[in-house]
Amino acid sequence: MKRLIAAALIGYVTFLLALAVFRPANPSYAELAQEFCPVEWAALEAFDPPLYLQHYHDQEAGRERGTSLAVNAVLHRPFLLALANADFVSHFVSFDRAENHSPYTIAHTQVRLDFVKCLNLSEEGRAVTHQMYEEVYPEEEYSRHDGIQHIFDMTDNLFCMGFDQAFEAFKKLDPDSPYYYHAHFNVTKQKMKVCPAPEVTQPSPQSG
Repeated sequence: MKRLIAAALIGYVTFLLALAVFRPANPSYAELAQEFCPVEWAALEAFDPPLYLQHYHDQEAGRERGTSLAVNAVLHRPFLLALANADFVSHFVSFDRAENHSPYTIAHTQVRLDFVKCLNLSEEGRAVTHQMYEEVYPEEEYSRHDGIQHIFDMTDNLFCMGFDQAFEAFKKLDPDSPYYYHAHFNVTKQKMKVCPAPEVTQPSPQSG
């Protein structure tokens, strides 16, 4: 009996080791970016020196047990979009200083915006993402759905406020003008507007 138990344990451990060896490694966000937006990602990587992409390589898209790589990619796309949004905005705000207005910075920021547009999902794509979350987390409270929807709403807000239109106008500014700051201010005043801040919907109390 002891030999049978020992053999079973050895077999079980061997099975677990095989799973660990043959289970595909979790992809990084850089790999997901390459999968979803190969053209835009290649454009970002083409800049010399590399442009602050290390956080995409460092971030791992951890997988829930039982999910495929394809499903996992769908689950993590909104978080990849959130990163892209933050990166674009951080470069957008640098144009308030004339020394940051250069062909290099303009091209860099344009690719960042293109990356956001590529990762952004249609209403149908967003519905599919929510459905995936329902299937993977059937017993989960609505906090995950709220978080994902908040990312989508923040992305809509970025375009509602006119970040893309203002950036187009920034390109035409003269960095050598002594009135650059005032021209930049006028662009933001004319091209941008205040939009309602997205709110995370609180889950309704469950009865029973």
